[in-house]
Amino acid sequence: MPNINKLRMPLTMIITASVMTLALAGCSKTDKVITFGNETGSFDREESIEGASDTESVDMGGAPDPAEAEVIYVYVSGAVISPGVYKLPAGSRVVDALDAAGGFGEGADESFVNLAAILEDGEQIDFPLEGETKDTGDAGSGKAVNINTADKAKLCTIPGIGEAKADAIISFRENNSRFSSKEDIMKVSGIGQGLYDRISDYICVK
Repeated sequence: MPNINKLRMPLTMIITASVMTLALAGCSKTDKVITFGNETGSFDREESIEGASDTESVDMGGAPDPAEAEVIYVYVSGAVISPGVYKLPAGSRVVDALDAAGGFGEGADESFVNLAAILEDGEQIDFPLEGETKDTGDAGSGKAVNINTADKAKLCTIPGIGEAKADAIISFRENNSRFSSKEDIMKVSGIGQGLYDRISDYICVK
C-alpha cells in the first residue's frame, strides 16, 4: 500500500498551484479606469485596447481656446507711405491705420484727418495732399458738396469718399429718394460714424 503521507505533499502542491493560477487569472480582469476630464468610468480589461496600461488619462481637448479677437479691414489711400488694405483689431483708430501704412507721405495734409476717430470694417481712409483740401472748402464757405445732386466725380472730391462709396451714395439715392439731412449719409453701406465725422464739414443737403 502506498504511503499516504508521501502522496499528500505532491497533492497539496498541485492544489496550491491551481488556487494561485485561478487567483492570478481573476486579478488579470481587474477594471481599467479611463479619465474623461473630471469623470471616470469603469471598463472590463478584456474590452480595452491590447497593450494599454491599467490606468491611463485620456485628453478630451480640455477647455476651448479663447475666441479669436475680432478684426476689421480698412483701405488706406492717399498721401501715405504704403497705401493698401490693412487688417487691424476691432476698435482701432485712424492713427493705427496710418501707422500700418507707414505714416504720412511727402506733402500730406497732416492736420486734415482726425487721427483719433474709431475705424469701422470696410472703411476707406484717404489722406489728402496739402493742396487737395483747399479746393473742397467747408460748409461755411458754400463749397460743400450737395450729396442729393452731386454726380460720381463730384462725390469723389469729398476727402475719404472713393469711387466705391460714391457709387453706394448714388445707389442709395436712387433706391431711397433724397437725403433729408447730412446724417442720413450714414445709412449708406460702408459709411459709419467715424467717416461721417471726417466728411460732415464737406457735405450738405439742399
